[in-house]
Amino acid sequence: MISCAYVFAPPGVDLGKVEEKLKRQYGNHIDIQDIEEELKDRQETKDALRDVGAPYQSFRMYEVTWYLPRSKVRALWRQAASQCLGKLVRSSKTIRVLCGHLLYYCGQRSEFYSPVDFNLLISRSDLKPSHIVLLIDDVYDMYYRLTRKDELFDHAERIPVYLERLCYEQGINIEELSPEQLLSYCMGWELRTITHLLSWGHFETIFIENLSAQV
Repeated sequence: MISCAYVFAPPGVDLGKVEEKLKRQYGNHIDIQDIEEELKDRQETKDALRDVGAPYQSFRMYEVTWYLPRSKVRALWRQAASQCLGKLVRSSKTIRVLCGHLLYYCGQRSEFYSPVDFNLLISRSDLKPSHIVLLIDDVYDMYYRLTRKDELFDHAERIPVYLERLCYEQGINIEELSPEQLLSYCMGWELRTITHLLSWGHFETIFIENLSAQV
């Protein structure tokens, strides 16, 4: 009997580890397709990032959401999701899992948006999920993971940008701030980030409820 599941989570949840556990448990019986892994590895994505002058290290979702406009990300998401669904339809495995994120965050513009084409997920008659799963981690664990080096809210990279923008908006010189003021602004950034993560989980829950009702 073939079983299909959709597994989604906010980016603060490490889907890679979840996928590894599923593979260890089900071995050769499971086929897992990850939308974001497919998206960032596609040549179309790399070409789009090079076209806008994104610095190349190894392109991650961080660069995708930072440098590309929402319309482009949505188009790339649809291509990647279609490819993943096609692979699952053609798979010979009895357990087929589609993994991904329903909500993205652009650090450059400080905005949430969904790249998801829900019609694509619900319209396939040849691949109907029996389970739709949303993984939500503790907000402090998500915060710890996403504020590490090279992650979405990397302290060393994001706080200086936040302080510079804040001082510009308020018309003050950052060099004139006292240690107490700097600490206060940094704490404000920390609270703002935690609030973002709480909102993230809330929005994902709403999206998953709507998706479940339509499948």
